[in-house]
Amino acid sequence: MKEPLYKVIYKDIKKGIVESKYPLNSQLPTDKEFSELFGVSTITIKKAMEILKNEGFISRKPRKGSHVIRNSDSIDKHAINNKSSKPFIGLVFTNFNDNFGTKMLNNLILYGQDRVNSIIKFSDGNPNLEEKLITDLIESGVEGLILFPASSKYFSSKLLELSSNNFPLVLVDRFMGKFPTCNVAIDNKAASKMLINHLIDNGHKKIGIITAITEITSNEDRVEGAIRTMLEYGLSVEQERLLTDLKSMVPGKRTKPAEDIERIKEFLNQNEDITAIFAGEYAVAILVEQAIEELGKQVYKDLSIVCFDHPYIPKVNRHNLLFTHVAQDEKAIGQLAFNLLLRKMEEPDLIEKIIVPHKLIKGMTVKELS
Repeated sequence: MKEPLYKVIYKDIKKGIVESKYPLNSQLPTDKEFSELFGVSTITIKKAMEILKNEGFISRKPRKGSHVIRNSDSIDKHAINNKSSKPFIGLVFTNFNDNFGTKMLNNLILYGQDRVNSIIKFSDGNPNLEEKLITDLIESGVEGLILFPASSKYFSSKLLELSSNNFPLVLVDRFMGKFPTCNVAIDNKAASKMLINHLIDNGHKKIGIITAITEITSNEDRVEGAIRTMLEYGLSVEQERLLTDLKSMVPGKRTKPAEDIERIKEFLNQNEDITAIFAGEYAVAILVEQAIEELGKQVYKDLSIVCFDHPYIPKVNRHNLLFTHVAQDEKAIGQLAFNLLLRKMEEPDLIEKIIVPHKLIKGMTVKELS
């Protein structure tokens, strides 16, 4: 029995997809263009395209056409059947914890669970693994991605490809220079200025800066914002008062916390005139607290500390200190990222960078100097 014409056409188009005649994320010819190419009716083309859609090779949306979303016969076991009325999105995070990330991720999932199907992957800060996870998700048929990048200095070939094809992509907590993507993050330089201003308002003029070593612009922006503010006030910023390469809290690094604590102790011994520490994140503030204690001193009494983010309930540090810190609105970040992704899926040419408000939380770690 002769095979139906729509199945012949379906196989021909599928072959073109698998062999990259029609590349991943590219827009296919319209039904009318295909009908002219094959010399058949648009009804026949629609039947062929429906099979490709149901098998997860393409997405079809009114007025937006058909796009290739998978180019392999293999499909991830988590792939969502394209017959579902809900879009299928992927979330790729480095990791998350109570200090930062948990509330954002929870809100992303809870806010979107009735509107999308989603799958979460974790890269542990490994750029190579991140690229593989993104590739796997694309081949699984995701229609959009929310990404917490491992690096904001080095753009993977996959991110460049997705961006050039206007694939729906939103970066969280990162602004990647002039990279043409949608972003949701706080203004880290302004947040650092807020923290340094608070220290200066309380009489601190000898301030040290301690952060983790990372390949993300948010960390660099925090240091730059702190240094700029100190210089605006005429305060000296010697290289000796900067310790910006701690590793134990960075995903993928094998340095033990005790090693970083020893480095902080050495730093503090070499800078005995420092009255306050600007810590780039809560995990760094915890190490600074322990180093101060091991030197026989006390936080607040002998040395003030400010940092970014904080667990909802103070618990990791041994003395239940509420650090003075900048709080990011994680719930807002999650919700804004989700809504921005949905808009990007509807408006492929959309490029928008959203700045999320932050606020200063006064804790128990800044002493007012006379």
